[in-house]
Amino acid sequence: MEASSTSGSDNGQARSVMLPQPTESHLVSRSIILFIQESGMMLEAKELTVAMATLLFHTYANAHDVVGIDLEESTEPSNASAAKEETKTRGLPNDQMVAAACLLLAGKMEENHFNIRKLINVAYKTHHKEELRDINEYYSLRGDLLALELWLLRIIGFRSNFAHPHKYLVCYLKAVKDWLPPDTFARHPLVTLSWCLMRDAYLSEMVVREKPEHIAVAVLVCSLRLCKVVVPEESRSDRHWTKGLCADLASAQLDNIVNALMDIYS
Repeated sequence: MEASSTSGSDNGQARSVMLPQPTESHLVSRSIILFIQESGMMLEAKELTVAMATLLFHTYANAHDVVGIDLEESTEPSNASAAKEETKTRGLPNDQMVAAACLLLAGKMEENHFNIRKLINVAYKTHHKEELRDINEYYSLRGDLLALELWLLRIIGFRSNFAHPHKYLVCYLKAVKDWLPPDTFARHPLVTLSWCLMRDAYLSEMVVREKPEHIAVAVLVCSLRLCKVVVPEESRSDRHWTKGLCADLASAQLDNIVNALMDIYS
């Protein structure tokens, strides 16, 4: 069942904006996350902006309830509803529309603002592999996109700050570099591999389930294992070296996150 919101239009009549529910309960389609990443690349978005958009979409997909929104005023011209009916086979599917709204909101949250026309054109081209040429369809998409942006804000409780694992990974890489032989980072692509794994970690809903510092440790552990680099430990200590980075991360929990990260590639 879909939630709807009603707003006034230019001709004084109410219109209804249908708000889509996740197509899969507690499961995000990998293709939608790749859609966000591809669109973000075309928009030349910052890494954290794309990560934030992905986090928002995971939050949407894991939401138990859909919250209806009330638009104070219409952003569509009076003939947009008719145009929408004529072009309903085009436009963007529900999840892609939400993904575009996630990018729009993430850009504002990360101070990486996008021109809404460019965002719609990029999202449309990413999905259809062709340019959006119908001005009526553009206004229809624009109105729904702005409605979805407000809806997403309600889902996240109007929060504006989210912690990402990126800053933790930077600190952990610096710490581990001091523990390893001086030429280790020169001989192994640990930094590049870690950032690739971090980007791919956002394909999984672990980014909304696990603490960001725990994800950063798991990414680092995976990188070290793939490069066959062993971190030296104090032989008389029972503490694993990861405890020096994140004391509250249990070994079993670390294994679960590492396994979830590796499952992305299976």
